[in-house]
Amino acid sequence: MTAADRSSRGTRPGDLVDRLGDPGRAWFVARAFLILYGVELWLNAVRNRPPGGDGGPALLILAPGYGVHRVTFWAFVACVPAVVLTKLVARRSGRANRWRWAAVALALLPFALPSLDALATNPLWVLACVPTTGFALWTVHRSQSYVRVPPPVLLAAFAWGLLPAFGFAAATGVLGRLTALATRRSAEPLGADPVSAAADIAGDVQHLMAWHSGIGEELAKAAGILLLLRYAGRHVHDAVSGLAVGAAVGLGFNLGETVLVTSQGDAAFQFYARQGVGLFAAHTAFSALVGAAAGLTRRLASERDRRTAVVGAVVAAVGANVAAGTLPPWLTHLLDLEGAGDLVRTLVLTPLWIVVVQGTVILAVLRVRRAGLRRQAAAMATEVTGEAATGRGAITEADVPLLLDPAARTRREITTLRRDGWRPFRALSRLQAAQFELATRRWLATTDPPADPPADPQAAAGTDADADADADADAEIEHLRRRVLELRGAARPASPDVAR
Repeated sequence: MTAADRSSRGTRPGDLVDRLGDPGRAWFVARAFLILYGVELWLNAVRNRPPGGDGGPALLILAPGYGVHRVTFWAFVACVPAVVLTKLVARRSGRANRWRWAAVALALLPFALPSLDALATNPLWVLACVPTTGFALWTVHRSQSYVRVPPPVLLAAFAWGLLPAFGFAAATGVLGRLTALATRRSAEPLGADPVSAAADIAGDVQHLMAWHSGIGEELAKAAGILLLLRYAGRHVHDAVSGLAVGAAVGLGFNLGETVLVTSQGDAAFQFYARQGVGLFAAHTAFSALVGAAAGLTRRLASERDRRTAVVGAVVAAVGANVAAGTLPPWLTHLLDLEGAGDLVRTLVLTPLWIVVVQGTVILAVLRVRRAGLRRQAAAMATEVTGEAATGRGAITEADVPLLLDPAARTRREITTLRRDGWRPFRALSRLQAAQFELATRRWLATTDPPADPPADPQAAAGTDADADADADADAEIEHLRRRVLELRGAARPASPDVAR
């Protein structure tokens, strides 16, 4: 089946699952989540022995006061046999992939519960975050000046960050904190000065949890980015599109974290720090860096280079996350700023620590975006002009200046919306998106990096697979031309002075 045939199929849930194909990598991630959570439970049960052997639960999250985390535990216990049963059914079913995807969903379900609980119990803070997070998502989408990742893919990335990624980090974070606290107390009892000893224990646990959270959070977000690269890879083709997907994952995670921490105290400051001055920093910037590296792998020929790029970005994101959790308190103590008032902390120290601690990552993301946009601009100039020269009508000579000028396109969109209304504006946006998709397919057909050379010399001699791939690419380009021509008839032309 050609790519054109696949893109013309329906979008019912069952069809969508079939189009996603084999859930092998998604199942690997879901299984890893289950195993890591199980390891956290085991460590917690080993370290948290009830004092005096009173017969209480070894798992403290089963004690009163841990609400949603107790529910998450029992959901984990229930989902394991359910997942096994679903996998067995998949082996005997004629629609095995659908059952395998159902197993993936069941395995990830327990880790969505902490996030869903935070959203459901704090509706006012959720509503407060909607304008800022919505603006950030819109900015990420519009920041792609030429080829844009479709909104459904960005929303899927956002949902991954908000639900399984944040929920997994929250569930394992509580277990990790309880385990670290019990381990530290058993290693050094409170002694004669319990106040000082308790402060030391709290400080050590805070530093340990900075590492625990940094590793867990970034791995959970990176898993979603790589899954989207696998299952929506036709829309993620370079560093710019990968950056957008990563930023969307980070914004989803940031929303869940904001709602949770604002419900735990100091709400106004936490909202300002996470939905205001730090909205495009922290999780958004860290995941954007990983996403840019993941997108860049589409342009790298060597498997070793691709792995190095992704692993290096994840390590950098983990380091930045840990630094963001440990350096500001240390610097505040070092510079004797602990007595600064709330106004100084809010307006001076918080932005200062973002610049000092996270500035390197933010600058790296901006540099990658700038370089990626320059590469896209050069590619689009070549392919848009080349498509116009074919005379097929999908892109005309009159379209070229407008498509290659982002500012002119924005002015035309605004004028179309203001003068003609929503439907013509939507038709124009769809037309331009389809034209850029056509130009992008032409670009990728000529610049896709060659795969690593096969180890078997006889395999290198075969050309049937390459010929099929070329035919598939040509069929998709032709299908996109027809689609652009169909959309062109639906887009009403704007006034002559629009593009000025």
